[in-house]
Amino acid sequence: MLNRAVLFSLAGLTVSSLQLVSASEEHYHHGGHEGGHSDHSAPPAPGSLDTLPYYFAHPDHKGLLYGHIALMSIGWIIILPIAVVLAIAGSRYHFPTQLLFLIIHGFGVFLSILYNSATPDLYPNNSHHKLGWAIVWILAVQCILGVLGRTIRFARCTGTLGGTKEETSRFIPVPAQDLEDHHHHHHHKSQRYSTDSGQGSDEYHSRSPSASSLESHRYGNFESVDLPLVEGHANEKMTLLERLTSTSRLESLLLRCLPFLLRLRVLRISDALYSLIARFLVVLGFVQISLGVVTASGMFMGDRVFNGLAHFIKGGIFFLYGVLTLGRWLGAFSELGWAWNVKPPQEYGGKWRSRIPPAEMIESSVIFTYGASNVFLEHLAGQGGAWSHADLEHVSIAFMFFGAGLCGMLVESRWIRNVLNQSVIVQIGENRPYNIETPRQPGTADHKMSLNPLPALVIFCLGVMMSQHHQSSALSTKIHVQWGTLLATFGVFRLFTYVLLYLSPLTSYYPSRPPTEIIGSFCLMAGGLVFMASNKDTVAALDRANGDAMFVLTVIIGFTVLAMSWVTCVMTIKGWALRREQQSVHEPTIHVPA
Repeated sequence: MLNRAVLFSLAGLTVSSLQLVSASEEHYHHGGHEGGHSDHSAPPAPGSLDTLPYYFAHPDHKGLLYGHIALMSIGWIIILPIAVVLAIAGSRYHFPTQLLFLIIHGFGVFLSILYNSATPDLYPNNSHHKLGWAIVWILAVQCILGVLGRTIRFARCTGTLGGTKEETSRFIPVPAQDLEDHHHHHHHKSQRYSTDSGQGSDEYHSRSPSASSLESHRYGNFESVDLPLVEGHANEKMTLLERLTSTSRLESLLLRCLPFLLRLRVLRISDALYSLIARFLVVLGFVQISLGVVTASGMFMGDRVFNGLAHFIKGGIFFLYGVLTLGRWLGAFSELGWAWNVKPPQEYGGKWRSRIPPAEMIESSVIFTYGASNVFLEHLAGQGGAWSHADLEHVSIAFMFFGAGLCGMLVESRWIRNVLNQSVIVQIGENRPYNIETPRQPGTADHKMSLNPLPALVIFCLGVMMSQHHQSSALSTKIHVQWGTLLATFGVFRLFTYVLLYLSPLTSYYPSRPPTEIIGSFCLMAGGLVFMASNKDTVAALDRANGDAMFVLTVIIGFTVLAMSWVTCVMTIKGWALRREQQSVHEPTIHVPA
């Protein structure tokens, strides 16, 4: 349920962001300024933006500003992704990593408070400060959920729910292997693949039992089992970290005042919400870093905010889509069949995973929803006025998204595919089985992998059109050609991926990792960043500094390959953590009386 909630929430967030950008584009276009893709108005006069104060140019207390930037960059770019993947893997190292992130984030917030109190407000009512405090509250909620889950898990392990406080103080928790053996003795262990939403590097068949054991250890699957406990003095066995993170007092308080919170259902809900917040924090971190760059640089003030919204939101979505594409190539979402692999059967992935549609269905749904809503928003700001050629261009793009998304959803419908196969069934006759097998490929009525090129075709057409979109300055035109060409190149390589899969169908649960996809992810990430850099303020700043389009492309390409390397490292850490937790589940443990 968690993975499905994440997928649909991400899709809804993407559509909502695109709708906001559409409205911003219309307001800006009809206000006499450039829209999301056009730059027909004259750029600011040289030096007009230099007279506006901004934080990077402020001479005082630069150490506090740079310290804040350094701490937040380390916390959100390095520590947080590691903490998230360790949480997904159910690793014992998640808590210290998350604690380190909170400490770094706390110091970063403290430095920002000192800097804001010592400097004037150079960017009134900016979103960076507002979202920053919202993130603080989100982190507080996540901490409460984490402590609650840890307390419930400890209470169920130590038997507090089944005995008195005096009895509980005489026991220490049993290691996971003993719990697994006892659970196996009383219950039949079902074959499970994994609850992880991004693992694809372990063996499906061999790791299923251990993954089930790891799952039992992770969620405290002790609903109706009398747990064997080992006598001893818990305090003598606890390490310093365990003493600092002990929840025995909170456990006793909840047992006396709110005993219903110690139920297994509450544990699962708190764990699900904790993991959901952890995943969204990665996206919020990218948004907050982008807003920090905008605020410190003094960009998008006044009416220029609409142009900034259009470029940053759409470019950011393409960048995150590229990260997701790279993650799929590395093995993320392999249990859903999204890592260019055969989707594992129900006994390995659970019943709900069998109902998750292919990735192309999600892409087509987002494209369709954006196009359907945008058709009615393109002329909203100029309602009652004459339609310009720019209005018709934007509406045509909306119709392209609407039609391609609808067609993509129809192609992905299994019912429609079966109906289209009906003519073959009628020709052969009713006395023949419906699941017709041919010498080349059995069971052609049920495809193992979706080969739906329509989402890639939409991005290809969008890139071609935007690379030919005329701008008011030569520099802006060249930058638009760059990101339009990169997006179009992604569409070409995604089509090459489908050609490879059509010629050599998938046969394994392992991620196939077609080489065309890693090139496509690079084009999406680089194209999204160039898209963000093609805004009006950035182009004006490059003009003042005598910069050229080549400078933008080279810097962004260098940053992109570094980001791809870091994503690969994070996914490697995740796979290592999963393997280590599996090994710890099967390690024999000798119990010595305390």
